[in-house]
Amino acid sequence: MILGNPHLDGHARVLTRALRADSAVQELTLGLNAAQRLAVLRQHDVVVRFLLSDRLVRIHQDEDNDGTEDDGEDTRVIELPRPSASDSAPHRAPDGAPP
Repeated sequence: MILGNPHLDGHARVLTRALRADSAVQELTLGLNAAQRLAVLRQHDVVVRFLLSDRLVRIHQDEDNDGTEDDGEDTRVIELPRPSASDSAPHRAPDGAPP
C-alpha cells in the first residue's frame, strides 16, 4: 500500500521544474565562466553561439581567431533542458492554497 498526500503533488512538480532549471543555469554559467577564463589565459577568441531552436549552446575555442570551427579546436556543447508535458500544463494549487 502506498500512501501519499495529494496536496503535495503540485508542489513536487513545481520543485522538479525548479531543480531542472537551476541545474541548466548552473551548467551554462560554469561553461560561460570557463570560456571567459580560457579566452583571457590563451589570448584567443572564444565564440559562444546560442542555438535556441535546437536548445543548444556551443562554446568554441577559436585558436586561430578566424570565426570558424576548425578540426582540432575544442567545441563544447551544452544542451538546455526540454520542457516536459507537465511543465506546460497549468499549475493547479492545492485546495485552500493561494494560486
